Amino acid sequence: MKQHVKILVLGDDGVGKSSLICTLISQHFSERDIPAVHVDVSIPAEATEDGVHVTILDSSQSTPMAELTRKICEADSIILVYDIQRRETLDNLMDYWLPLLKQILPDPLASPTVILAGNKVDVRTDGGGRSEIDPAPRNSRDDVKPLLEKFKERVWARFECSAKFYLGIEEVFY
Repeated sequence: MKQHVKILVLGDDGVGKSSLICTLISQHFSERDIPAVHVDVSIPAEATEDGVHVTILDSSQSTPMAELTRKICEADSIILVYDIQRRETLDNLMDYWLPLLKQILPDPLASPTVILAGNKVDVRTDGGGRSEIDPAPRNSRDDVKPLLEKFKERVWARFECSAKFYLGIEEVFY
């Protein structure tokens, strides 16, 4: 078993990558003080269930390509985040992010594990302005199916989550 695992979080700007990382670490959602790109987060082995040291690497669309390529090559796992209410962020996984991974790491057997994370399942509000979990987000399983079929050798799993409600975050990162 590996003693140190690096997880890279990728996706379009504004999908909640840094929010997911901050909420995972603090187990609390904050609408303020979320950095545009979170500094690398190191979780010591004694703080994890499996006794593995974990480093979580954040990214941005504005990350220089050389740095992004280096992070992709170093990663043991990649979490591709999209916003379930913004179809273009899901389309960009198929049209940009997954082809980029395929270009940088052409051998799927030697590539990191790729997880899709549909973030922001908390987008619906009730009459009082409070958020509720949306049972039927616009990007349904049918919307993701073509992506999963096209990149089946690359994508290991897909989860829906919410940084705001701390829903599904541990499953995404575990």
